[in-house]
Amino acid sequence: MRFPSPTSLIHKVFRNGLFPEAKNRNVFLYYIIEIALNMWFIEAVWYFYWGRFGSYSLIGLIFSITSLLQFFVVIPTGVLADMFGQKKSVVVGVGMLFAGSLIIALGVSIWQLFFGVVVQSLGRAFITGALDALVFESLKKEGKSEEYNHVVSFNTQMTILVFAVTAAMGGWLYSIHFRLAHIMSAIAALVAFVTSFFLAEVNAKKVYVDHLKSFINQHKEGFTELWLPQMRTFIIPALVLAVLMRMYDWGISKPTIAVGFGLFAKEQSVFYGVSAIVCALIVGQLVWFQKRLSDFNGAIILGALVSVGFILSFFPFGWWGVLVMLLIEIPGRLSYAWIPAIVNKRISSTYRATTLSTLEFIGRIPYIALNYLAGIAIDKKYIGQFHASFGVIGLIFLFMWFVTAKKKNSSV
Repeated sequence: MRFPSPTSLIHKVFRNGLFPEAKNRNVFLYYIIEIALNMWFIEAVWYFYWGRFGSYSLIGLIFSITSLLQFFVVIPTGVLADMFGQKKSVVVGVGMLFAGSLIIALGVSIWQLFFGVVVQSLGRAFITGALDALVFESLKKEGKSEEYNHVVSFNTQMTILVFAVTAAMGGWLYSIHFRLAHIMSAIAALVAFVTSFFLAEVNAKKVYVDHLKSFINQHKEGFTELWLPQMRTFIIPALVLAVLMRMYDWGISKPTIAVGFGLFAKEQSVFYGVSAIVCALIVGQLVWFQKRLSDFNGAIILGALVSVGFILSFFPFGWWGVLVMLLIEIPGRLSYAWIPAIVNKRISSTYRATTLSTLEFIGRIPYIALNYLAGIAIDKKYIGQFHASFGVIGLIFLFMWFVTAKKKNSSV
């Protein structure tokens, strides 16, 4: 009996209709790269790994610096992508992600880890937009640009599953050796790097775009659109959600809250894996929620639930604290889908991406300082009070905004 080779199995799974448009070479490789880059073995263990090398105030400062760095590198990396092509931008970006991951996995000091995360940040800047643009151009060349949303939607579902499985494995890998989860992530990045060489450049014509001018004009237009009457009502709930969820998802708040409830590497890895699937299933029911709540009430409720979760994180609930974390995670994940839907309904297609980009930009600004302050709070043992205070501030802003909006509506 002959068994099919691994290569033929991969070819069959990807190209025989199971994966949308995978007969297109770049789409096929896009799926492989995305699978590799979403193998987050480190999700539940990076907090403990970094804690071996430095104080959390220093770690918070490092993450704030790298977040600030991303503001400045988007422009030059965009220029290079226009000059040399999207494929080269992706290859360089994924290569830097691999190099940064390897440096972190083998690092012996906090400064080596710092250098590694800077290299990773530069890599992400090179990839941002370039890979998606390459896939879109590939489909457009075949007259299938309308399939792009289908490809991206399927990719999102697939990468959630990959994230869930690899995050759940992370705690087990960490228990074998504290470097193993990071080494596995570096290997996954290496797979993505090798795969990126096989991408095909689609738009060979190189154009120069003034990215600095484009960046300024983009956010100028974004602020203008946000202040339109149909969007102004949603500014405060959108910003409360953006700031709190950036602290939670991209900063050191999530693992700190988990540790406060007695969840360490193994427990966190299981929780993050299960939570990713639960949240994906609930977010899939977004239309059900939208039919029962107005967009304004929905945004206010989501912001309030996340704020209450931050307040409750102060209390020592033990393992029951997973319910508190779900109180943050579920509405937070819903907001990632609901807020763009609100923008899409109220802003013309010309400015939708610009408005969403500006919202994300505004949400990043407080994060730069708050991440460092959170690190100080951890070292000084008042991180619970820190999170609760921001939950209270969020609730106050939401309540005042809700009352003000209702008064305006009743006076019309």
